[in-house]
Amino acid sequence: MNEVFLSRILPAHDLKLRFSEFYGLPADAITFVPNFEALSDISAGKFALLETLGGEFPQQISIYWQSAASHEELATFLARVFAVDVLYSDDTVNPFRWLVHANGQTRAVIVDSDALDEGYFVVSAIAD
Repeated sequence: MNEVFLSRILPAHDLKLRFSEFYGLPADAITFVPNFEALSDISAGKFALLETLGGEFPQQISIYWQSAASHEELATFLARVFAVDVLYSDDTVNPFRWLVHANGQTRAVIVDSDALDEGYFVVSAIAD
């Protein structure tokens, strides 16, 4: 599963068109759902959970299909086409260290643990 968090909320229709481009799929093959309860209405196919949070990265996209694309490739693409900052996991054991792709560069950051406990992301420091 690929999961990314965007620095602003984007319309589902726009995301669907760009995901179609990125993954090489027809747009009608991709379904965005607003919550886990809606997953019971989805038959087999390509779907992603699109949730709204608080904090500096208020839109969460969780992609539930197999793809050869990495978190970094998806983050780079979304940052470029939508001019947003994209937060994604660095896949380390440290739950507070994440990566942000912004302005064509990727940097490691530390997220605020209190905000994370509340269910949203706030960058508290740039990691070394």
